[in-house]
Amino acid sequence: DNAIEGSRGGGAREGNLRLLLKYAADYEAGGNSELSGFVSYIRALAEEGSRFTAAVPVAEAENAVRIMTVHGSKGLEFPVVALAGAGKRFNYSDFTSLTIFHPEMGFGMQRVEREALRRYKTIPYAAAASREKRDMLSEEMRLLYVALTRAKERLILCVSEKDLHGAIRQAAALYTGGDKPTPAAAGGVSSYNRWMLAAFLRHPAMKGWREETGVDLPETPAD
Repeated sequence: DNAIEGSRGGGAREGNLRLLLKYAADYEAGGNSELSGFVSYIRALAEEGSRFTAAVPVAEAENAVRIMTVHGSKGLEFPVVALAGAGKRFNYSDFTSLTIFHPEMGFGMQRVEREALRRYKTIPYAAAASREKRDMLSEEMRLLYVALTRAKERLILCVSEKDLHGAIRQAAALYTGGDKPTPAAAGGVSSYNRWMLAAFLRHPAMKGWREETGVDLPETPAD
């Protein structure tokens, strides 16, 4: 990276290389791996035009603010990073449909009793849904890790809740008799906020909030 940045037009070259890596990741995510196919994929994007553009680097000296998705920030670093929308609920809509498919667990469907206007999850459906949910939450955790590791100097977390006291109590419930949340408890959350609040709760700075909400958790010693 340093050699590229130091050359003429280094910022643009580095940006284009990162963009090429993003295209490669998108191509691989589609289940493809052949180099010849990737070249054809890039050629098709270039011919289409609307989906293939050169990277436009933004110099730190411009004091610019860049708004991007967490996916788009992979591999990048910034002096200050603000994570917004951490309270947005995860998309669980796939787990309410009548059918579900997982690459490894296979196909599952709910049983419908039309006369009684009821439906039930079958064992294949429950197994596929459980694995799909676990995979989805694992990806959300990876994205949160990416978001939390992009800042060089300061990280700003926007944790917004309509009922902060209730959110704190729910986050505390992730500690089921231990000094850290269990995987099962962590898998029952609905947003990044719950994970982050659970991590914050044992910090000395949260003592006042713990007392105000009646949360009894051991405090993690400050560094």
